[in-house]
Amino acid sequence: MIPEDYWPAGIVVLVLIILFQRWRLSRERTKISRGVKARQKRAKSKELQAERWLQRRGYKIEKRQYRHKTGVFVNGKWVAADVVIDILAKKKGKKYLIEVKTGDKAPSPSSPATRRQLLEYSLLFPDRKIYLFDMEREVLLHIEFPD
Repeated sequence: MIPEDYWPAGIVVLVLIILFQRWRLSRERTKISRGVKARQKRAKSKELQAERWLQRRGYKIEKRQYRHKTGVFVNGKWVAADVVIDILAKKKGKKYLIEVKTGDKAPSPSSPATRRQLLEYSLLFPDRKIYLFDMEREVLLHIEFPD
């Protein structure tokens, strides 16, 4: 049995432990948030570099961060979704869809996430040529999927 004199101190210690844990969690969330913001800032910067690179080579930028409304049927029910495309461009009358990627893995068409994203574009925009822009190497890759 704990003497009555210790209860207030025990409650104070418990409150301090809870506050310390909340503070630690808050710091972790802040670190994660900073990391996400840094990646977003870098991606935006690389997309602007990509636009300048494309313009120097004769591409006309039509839209940036184009949001296309689409969706899928799930058990007969429509589920809305958005597809965001980095750059829609034109050159000599032809239309292009350009996905800008940075890093070691994402710019590779062998990356499953990138490949699925490009495949989705090819299904939604069959009239446009699809390019993957590897900003780390400044290489524009023409992507085609078999019929």
